[in-house]
Amino acid sequence: MSGAATVLLVPDLVTGFPGTPVGEFLTGLLRAIGALGRFAAEQLPWLVAAATLALCLRFWWRRRKAIVFEPWLDRTGAEKADLGATLASMLLHRIREIQSVHERSLRRFELWNPNYEVPAFQQPIDDDVKLMASLELGRYGELVGRLVTLLFKLLPLAQPAQLRGTVLTLGDHLFLQLTLDGFRPKGSKQRVMRVLEARGKSGDLSTLPELVEELAYKVYLELIESQHFKSWRAFKAWVAGLAHYVDFLDVESDEAWGKAKRCYDEALAHERNNAAASYNLGVLHYVRLSARDNPVAIERFRGALLTGDRELKAHALSGLANAQGQAFHRHGVDDPHLLDEAYFHAARALELAPGSDVVQKAYAFVCHQESERRAKAAATASDATRARLLAEAERTRDEAIRHYRLATKINPHYFAAFNNLGNLLLEWARRLPLDDARRRGLLMEALRECDHAIKARASYHLPYDNAANAWLELAAHESPARCFEQAEAHLKNALLNQPRYAEALNDWARLELRRAPQEPERAFERHRQALAVCDPESDGGRKKKLCRQLAPELDAAKAAARPDTASALKALGCSCLGGGEKTAV
Repeated sequence: MSGAATVLLVPDLVTGFPGTPVGEFLTGLLRAIGALGRFAAEQLPWLVAAATLALCLRFWWRRRKAIVFEPWLDRTGAEKADLGATLASMLLHRIREIQSVHERSLRRFELWNPNYEVPAFQQPIDDDVKLMASLELGRYGELVGRLVTLLFKLLPLAQPAQLRGTVLTLGDHLFLQLTLDGFRPKGSKQRVMRVLEARGKSGDLSTLPELVEELAYKVYLELIESQHFKSWRAFKAWVAGLAHYVDFLDVESDEAWGKAKRCYDEALAHERNNAAASYNLGVLHYVRLSARDNPVAIERFRGALLTGDRELKAHALSGLANAQGQAFHRHGVDDPHLLDEAYFHAARALELAPGSDVVQKAYAFVCHQESERRAKAAATASDATRARLLAEAERTRDEAIRHYRLATKINPHYFAAFNNLGNLLLEWARRLPLDDARRRGLLMEALRECDHAIKARASYHLPYDNAANAWLELAAHESPARCFEQAEAHLKNALLNQPRYAEALNDWARLELRRAPQEPERAFERHRQALAVCDPESDGGRKKKLCRQLAPELDAAKAAARPDTASALKALGCSCLGGGEKTAV
């Protein structure tokens, strides 16, 4: 078909429907398009000008709270002609380095990691504050720079803040004086001026980078208007600790953990009652999930309560409640008041920040452990007391479920809450008789919650272990061979992500005892491995818990155990096979 025929195609279609609604519509549409084209051609210069002005105004509006970094005045008498521009560029670079740590931490904590579920406290620069170098520093192209400069001159009331510096020598001292002029604090309509200073030795220009770094931390504290840091040195140590902490989350190395701890300790050495540093140090010890570190975490979280910041206090209270609940749940601390205190702190956190997923999960976790405690107490209580304890256990269990659900509603990727809910449903099902109609349904629901947690974070080891235990319990209702196969697959994944996870090793021992009770050596080897990874000095309560978990499976296996197996287990503080101090109670 020729080009002319192609052009005539649409008019032919229109004239093919004379007087019809379709023809009238198409005719009107073509006329409108033609009129629009003629208008655009006539008004093109004005449209281009309006678009250019709109872009410039948009750029100016986004930069209305910008900070222009001016070259410094050099009054040292040094021959280095570009010293002023170098110092301004160095300051801009240092501030951006500090900002990058905060931005990296914000990205890292978008999803709460259950082992690190209390996020490190961040104070990034206000979103409205943009860092912008001056035209002389070459941050923007010449054309854009001149256009923006012109706009700022035409609208002087909206000029950005300016950082002007002077480097000079007076006697034996080298001074770096910095003026932050025209800065508008958050929530204020008035512009203010801040004067900052760093001092070194005269004639020693090699210290300039250190002095500029000092000023960078002072400027950053001014920009974020921090109420938590009085000393720039404490803030510097805290930022370094946060950077190492984020590295630890990525690689989980002891080296990164140790560096973060040293930095936070240094921050507290500069400011003994610094709540932000104390809080972060509490998080750092809590993530170890060890009986040795947990008391330190509790102490540090208590120290973080000395703050007037509502959000930080809510996080510190939830961290304290989590650590106290962990002492009862994982480390076997037998203190009747422990959960009462944890509940008090979790409830206070809930009052301060009901919209926080972390706080909702912490409150649910304490209710979860309280329901377990009352259910265990009911098992040995008298008939009159048992009914009351079971009713209380059911009430607190329902409360835990409700708040776990709220946590996952606030944050649909909060896999810690999904995992804990799966664990709660699993433990509930375990307490029911085998012939109870609810038991299988609870186990299937527990598997679904564990699956949600795994989908949210495949490298998280805890839901694999909980799912494995659910499959072990389902063996009483479905094909044992299939259930054992599924349980083993989940335990392999748990240990693949955390090879030193004692509970998964011990659950694998339970699996082997159920699968082949007459050949128990593989099970006892797994149990030995579980005990071996525990801390010999501080994990006594955890070892007792591991032995208690294995006790129901031992009756058919004791007779088939080798004598050297009992000796090997006894050396680790276990008496599952008899002899030594009794730990399986």
